[in-house]
Amino acid sequence: TARQQACRIEYMINGGGNREQDVVLAPNSRTTVDVNLFLGPGLDVSARVTGSGHFVAERSMYFAAGGLDGGEQVLGRAGTSTRFLFAEGTTRSGFQTWLALQNPGDAEANVLVTYVYADGTPPVPQNVVVPAKSRLTVDVNSGAGAEKDVSMAVNSTRRIVAERVMYFTCPTPILGSRPSGVHNCSGADEGATSWYFAEGTTRGNFQQWLCLMNPTGREAEVTVRYMKASGPAVDVRKTLEADSRTTIDVNAEVGPDQDVSVLVTSDEPIVAERPMYFQLQPGAGALWKGGHNSTGAVYSAYRWEFAEGCTREGFITYLCIANPGAAGQKVTIDYFVTGPDGRREKKSSELTVAANSRRTVVVNDEVGAGVDVSATLTCAAPIVVERPMYFSFDRYTDGGVSLGLPGAP
Repeated sequence: TARQQACRIEYMINGGGNREQDVVLAPNSRTTVDVNLFLGPGLDVSARVTGSGHFVAERSMYFAAGGLDGGEQVLGRAGTSTRFLFAEGTTRSGFQTWLALQNPGDAEANVLVTYVYADGTPPVPQNVVVPAKSRLTVDVNSGAGAEKDVSMAVNSTRRIVAERVMYFTCPTPILGSRPSGVHNCSGADEGATSWYFAEGTTRGNFQQWLCLMNPTGREAEVTVRYMKASGPAVDVRKTLEADSRTTIDVNAEVGPDQDVSVLVTSDEPIVAERPMYFQLQPGAGALWKGGHNSTGAVYSAYRWEFAEGCTREGFITYLCIANPGAAGQKVTIDYFVTGPDGRREKKSSELTVAANSRRTVVVNDEVGAGVDVSATLTCAAPIVVERPMYFSFDRYTDGGVSLGLPGAP
């Protein structure tokens, strides 16, 4: 916004000792908060950020432990819920899946986690209790059993927030080695009959999947529309069994070397996520490896906002724009840039996205190197936008992706 804002961050820590931090947001700007510096080491923590006006908050996190390293980003939720649905999840060898549950309320929450399987195994329930104003972590590998592809339904007696975090070393090599890292996703409040994904590629160094959860007691007839960077859109139809999880190999569906956005439509309310695993070699140096994941957008929108973005050394940031409409559209991008000296400026650009297609913007080329950057995209017709970010710095190598905050123009 065009005015200064006061924000408060409430940190909810496992075992108690919650703390608060006040932050001032300058107008038309990006602000970064170092949580480790404020709280100190060794804590599992959730956060609630409140402010005096409109703003966007994302959480970036980097790790190196147990022989793995990586990082991820996720857009904060604008509210709590009593129900969350996750299409993705696996307990196969090389994968560790967790559910992170935050209870910001004043009373404990009784939570039922139901595991829904891809192999026809009947759903399995698990009960946990999340104390008031606290964070609890659920070990999905333990609760769901080993060597399972699994979706999850989370139902709570109180309004909470749920995320699913997965640490991995892929069993399938890409470019001769197995990428490792972390990805995560916020849950969907409910199933929907449309899911949009702006990001996606089947280039030789990427493996893209679609994970579909049918939480209903009925079969679902699904159409997957692949919108490529060039050429006509392709429709593929699927039948999802009742109370099931289905995984689609997008590389096999559309063929190699395609940048592709996806629209999933269904005659029953389902949930859709898109995990991707990759190996990159931007220059003559070592491979960048990892993976990222996002739930789809339930609708296209006229405006998309992103808090995170970085073009410092070792970072490549993109914007993936999907136009699901029948006519080409002009998109305006406003960048809010913070330089290494703290200087802030706004930069803008325009581009056109063809009908039923996908276009990719290299943010590094748009704003220059060495900066932190937020972005807002607006269009006269509804579009869908995601922001992938790949990195290799210090001891961390991985990639993350975030669906923007949708809104009106």
